Amino acid sequence: MIGVIATLKIKEGTNEAFEAAANKLAEKVNANEDGVVYYDLFKDDETTYIKELGAEMGAFMTEAPDIKMLKLV
Repeated sequence: MIGVIATLKIKEGTNEAFEAAANKLAEKVNANEDGVVYYDLFKDDETTYIKELGAEMGAFMTEAPDIKMLKLV
């Protein structure tokens, strides 16, 4: 099993629209992607989120995501 953590920095003031897009993507991934065990959005602060990147969320980004691939031990 592989875990992916992507830290996303978004534009200030876009939280509500970003979360709507991110949560819509999470619902689709959880319902339709084979092998996905858990896919969700977490917030560190008002402009830092942890999520896998979806194309629709790119409009909210201030920089490229920091992506970490982790292996289950």
